[in-house]
Amino acid sequence: MSQLLNTTESANYLKSKGFPVRPKTLEAWRCMGKGPKYLKISRRVFYRPEFLDEFLRGVEVLTIDPSQQAVRRRKANDVA
Repeated sequence: MSQLLNTTESANYLKSKGFPVRPKTLEAWRCMGKGPKYLKISRRVFYRPEFLDEFLRGVEVLTIDPSQQAVRRRKANDVA
């Protein structure tokens, strides 16, 4: 089983991965239903490192050359 991190430790973990976030931000995201997955055990909140890594992968933005995207769309329309 992986390590459980509290909110402050999780914020530090995300910061170490290049995504600076404050513990208060994680708390606010939980209230809004955003942010990384977490566990609630009794009244305490914990994050698993793999939940935080999964969240970071979701934050990545992949850019696509618009001209290539148009070519793909045109080819898909030609088939139909």
